[in-house]
Amino acid sequence: MKKCIIILLSVVLFSCKKDKEEPIPVVSVAQANVNLYTGTTFQIVATGGDSLTYQSDNEFVAKVSKTGLINADRVGRANITVSSATSSATVYVKVDPKFNLYEEPLINWSLTKTEVIAQLGTPSEQDGGRIYYTSSNTAVYRYSYVFDNLNKLEASAVIIKSFHYESLSNFVAERYLFIGQSDGLFVFVNHIDPEKVNLSVVLGIVNADYLMVMYMPFSPTQVKGSNDYFKMQSEVFLESNIQ
Repeated sequence: MKKCIIILLSVVLFSCKKDKEEPIPVVSVAQANVNLYTGTTFQIVATGGDSLTYQSDNEFVAKVSKTGLINADRVGRANITVSSATSSATVYVKVDPKFNLYEEPLINWSLTKTEVIAQLGTPSEQDGGRIYYTSSNTAVYRYSYVFDNLNKLEASAVIIKSFHYESLSNFVAERYLFIGQSDGLFVFVNHIDPEKVNLSVVLGIVNADYLMVMYMPFSPTQVKGSNDYFKMQSEVFLESNIQ
């Protein structure tokens, strides 16, 4: 009888101990939605464990340190996952630009000339495989769209007045990754992972009064040949009576 009582007491005591076990901590963050400007930082405040890890799903836009400090590098969106051994939470980051010098051109390379005109309206000028649009933006001289032999869009460009060179440099740098310079041309791409790069942006001088930003589909061959292509387009623009 005594043995039965001891066994029963042991079961009851064990059950009570189980009931009093502390709950598993759940990761939570003080602020789940964060809006930043390029070049700024934000410290994530998180609870739910002693060994939290932080991971960005888009380091082109925003990186995060081991201690949860976000660095906003370029315009776009990124999700930061805060994890423990048992749970996780997400911080949604939106990085806004400090510079909005101009509206970027169409860069959908599957578009035909007819489709571009349908979206943008009647061009201010047409010249063979190129169409041009003027702008109410005083910083912009005009937009240009270049088409291949099949009338598919192969490059877009914006002519900017050279007075705005500093704003233009900042505008491009806070949206794209600089990868190199050659003969006065500055080449940028749209991702830090070489496997995911699909756009090259080339910034250079047309003449003393104008700068050009050219957008092209990315390929190593095109980047190597971008200098000649840029010069060819610059000559076309100069011949088309830039005043």
